[in-house]
Amino acid sequence: MAAITPATIFPNLTSDGTNITIPITDLAGLTAAEVDPSTGNGAELLRIICETAYTKINALDTANQPTQMRWSKPPAQGITAGVNRQDYTFGFNYSVDATAVNMVAEA
Repeated sequence: MAAITPATIFPNLTSDGTNITIPITDLAGLTAAEVDPSTGNGAELLRIICETAYTKINALDTANQPTQMRWSKPPAQGITAGVNRQDYTFGFNYSVDATAVNMVAEA
């Protein structure tokens, strides 16, 4: 199984070693208004990040999917007329020592 890179999930992600930048184009359905730091919708940003991560990882061929994490997205639940709830679950295998917490390496 292959380790996924950040670019697997966010193809246009960049990093300068201090900050990461994920272009809105990597987050389908998100608008500039929703990510405005002062007036945007943080919950919508998180929802789209989860949806993007789930969709990209789940679309990988089985041989390229990570084995040291799990992901699931059960069917959406109808809450009231016109309102649904979508749950996402991500689980990670990690090791802990006296100085750090680290993802378990892919085999």
